Amino acid sequence: MYKIRAFTLIELLVTIAIVGILLTVGVPSLSTMNINSAADRYRDDLLRDISFARDFAVNNVTTIDTVSISPINNDWSNGWQVISDGDDGLVVRIQTGSATTPLAATGTITSTYTSGTPLIFDDQGRVTSAAGSFTINVPNCTGNRVRTISITFMGQVLVQEAAC
Repeated sequence: MYKIRAFTLIELLVTIAIVGILLTVGVPSLSTMNINSAADRYRDDLLRDISFARDFAVNNVTTIDTVSISPINNDWSNGWQVISDGDDGLVVRIQTGSATTPLAATGTITSTYTSGTPLIFDDQGRVTSAAGSFTINVPNCTGNRVRTISITFMGQVLVQEAAC
């Protein structure tokens, strides 16, 4: 006589219950991780473009402005653009996020730099406008995910973290 190897209904139900419990615990932590990583993405995007603007100014011996795209002066959540003053206002780079996830969809970026006082790097990589900062805030974040990016007159970029 052959012995049939199979799962019983009880074993199958217990396995499904355990998987359900694990998903109940795991899925919310994944969404929290996604929210928290948004602050890091914004920080990285902004730092990359600030470094690009500074390097472009030095390498091309020109003045570079970094300004908000938004008509609201200190709101950088909709993106920003890097503009060359030496090339009749040539837009060198634009950052608006992706088509599926615009920057403003998941957080806010505010700044002391406005359309009247943009972030300006000279041909030596120094800030010719007032030293200022950017604050990145993502709703429902946890831990130290509020980012403040400060730029000194010498063009040095400092990043500070604060609690949500």
